[in-house]
Amino acid sequence: MRPKMRYWLPLGKIDPQAVRHDIARIAQAGFGGVELISIPDDAGVVAQQAYGGSEWQKAVQSALSEARKQGITVDLAIGPLYPAAVPQSEIDDNASRELTFTAIPVSGRFTGQLLRPPEAIAAQLVGVSAMRVTGMEDASTLVDRASLIDLTPHAADGGLDWTPPGPGEWRIVASWSRAVGHRITGAGLAPYMVVDHFSQSATDKIIRHWQSDVLPKLGPDRAAVRDIFEDSLHLQGYSLWTPDLLSVFQERRGYDLKPYLPVLSIGHLNDFFFAIFNHRDLTPRSKPDYDFADGSGAKIRDDYYQTLSELYSERHLAPLQQFFASQGLKLRAQPSYGQSLDGTAPLAHVDVPETESFQLDDLVEAYKVQAGAVHVLGKPVYSAECCAMPGAAGKTDWNEAWKHIGGLYTGGVNQIVFHGYAQTTSHTPGQADWLPFGGMFSENYATIAAWSQAPAMTAFLARQQAVLRAGQPALDLAIVRHSFWDNGHAKVSPGFDYWTDQGLDAAGYTHDYVAPALLTARQWEPQGGIAAPRGAAYRAILVMPGQALPVSALDGLLRSAQAGVPVVLVGALPTPLGIGPDNQTFVQKLADLRASPMVSAIADASEASKALAAQGIAPRIASVGPSAFQMVMRRLPQGHLVWLRNPADHTVTQTLHTAGRNVSGINLAHGGSRVIPFHKSARALSWDVTLKSGESAAYLLKN
Repeated sequence: MRPKMRYWLPLGKIDPQAVRHDIARIAQAGFGGVELISIPDDAGVVAQQAYGGSEWQKAVQSALSEARKQGITVDLAIGPLYPAAVPQSEIDDNASRELTFTAIPVSGRFTGQLLRPPEAIAAQLVGVSAMRVTGMEDASTLVDRASLIDLTPHAADGGLDWTPPGPGEWRIVASWSRAVGHRITGAGLAPYMVVDHFSQSATDKIIRHWQSDVLPKLGPDRAAVRDIFEDSLHLQGYSLWTPDLLSVFQERRGYDLKPYLPVLSIGHLNDFFFAIFNHRDLTPRSKPDYDFADGSGAKIRDDYYQTLSELYSERHLAPLQQFFASQGLKLRAQPSYGQSLDGTAPLAHVDVPETESFQLDDLVEAYKVQAGAVHVLGKPVYSAECCAMPGAAGKTDWNEAWKHIGGLYTGGVNQIVFHGYAQTTSHTPGQADWLPFGGMFSENYATIAAWSQAPAMTAFLARQQAVLRAGQPALDLAIVRHSFWDNGHAKVSPGFDYWTDQGLDAAGYTHDYVAPALLTARQWEPQGGIAAPRGAAYRAILVMPGQALPVSALDGLLRSAQAGVPVVLVGALPTPLGIGPDNQTFVQKLADLRASPMVSAIADASEASKALAAQGIAPRIASVGPSAFQMVMRRLPQGHLVWLRNPADHTVTQTLHTAGRNVSGINLAHGGSRVIPFHKSARALSWDVTLKSGESAAYLLKN
């Protein structure tokens, strides 16, 4: 139950003896595990100091040996830094790819060669389309969808002879697939090439690398390894692509994507560092380079994102999870981060899902997006990379860290991984001779003045996490929300499509966000008026306004209503996801859903509490006056555990009401519990809670 510490191993400066010392120091401070990540050296490395080299092997074996001695675990990153990569200099079919385009404006006959993209690496022509321009909207060129002509069959050799069928300004757009050339340098004598994360053969290459170059070097204490960790999915490139996307798209979405390629690109949307440093407001709602004047381009982009999400889950995460399971290991991952991908459905193929405080900007609502999948799918641990604070290397303290941790716990997280601890030297304990990332973040807890307080902090967090992992989750509401930006750059696009009305929180309701794919998951199957009965045990469902949903989601909602789970449609009704032929049944299925007596509709979110009350759904815990505390509940055979936190900047006292026989307070600071004063009436059990700013408390409510 204890928190973990990220540990940075400096390729080129590896000191196996220092590693042993550091692992012992981290364990003696009360951490339950370390997450070992190798950091490349921009100046280059010699063979012995490279990833997988002899000194690296000694360091990793020292870490594993000391971890077993100290009784803690070691998690290994999937490779040097991130994203997943393999050692090779040459670009092959397994390297990450992008889709880009070139355009030629014409108003009459065009004869000549299509423009190739500059600096094209292994460029392949994917499709050629022509369309009539109707205007501009911001930086987006609007085109007439009805005028669209697929010229690909006439441009097989890269040349084209074509005359527009009518007057006006036309645009010939050639779409090209090319290798990104995304390399991780300084990890070995050869660079590490980032693989195509939508390709089974690329994932197989990662697996072979582990089989031949990593697992055999872990040594006799390999049993200390617990998780294999895949960090943020920081891909590069103009638009995401994989070589067989067109054929897969046709099979799954039911139409040919090729003519529509020009409307896919929101340039560099998925290039994390480009967005951070050059274009800070990019989201899937940003204007694309080309778009249809009728607005249908957004629907086509949704189909594109959905297909990529499925390939990422099936071809990257699922094979990795299966392989590592065969080795007795678990896959922990931060799926879809920084990408226009579904951030929840992929969790089915991750053993330990992980979020992070920095990229999601401490937004509690953002953590609840993955929490829904964690709770529905029955994942016992929801992890978080925590407390990366800009400009705080070696300067932070545990109180500052708690400000981030409290919000993570509120959002459903129950495992903290601190960011982080840099390798020291064995000669100067507690002093690092280097810092990763130039010391931009809180990257060296090894040197903070408050390190002596670490044992008290880790014990405190262990007690919190024991409460937050006990039993099963107990949520009041599932809020249906669909986005392809669940784990996007919250730092640059905050508050993206979350429930913003405070009425539900004030009334005491607890909630998760639930993605459409979860509504048809085996674990969701409702029983006796409860959805996900073995997981979150949701008692009602709210559908956020104007959600783009697949037809299967309507089926899931209708089955839930038929099983007695109240469904509330909020604001604008759902619309079909994409433009595929399956959507032909959407209108009728939506009508069937609305006709159910368990389904109601309200004008806006402010009416949600009233609508729930009308269906007999009250919060599990209510308060005198608006609820002031953030709350997490867990179901036990003998009752419920309740974890509370005061997010206000002042002390708050409040009386809480719930069903139950008695209530015991759990001492999160020192352990133990005792029955506390309460009042029992015919209708409810009541007790008073006083919490200082940022303080948490836990209670056991017995049936």
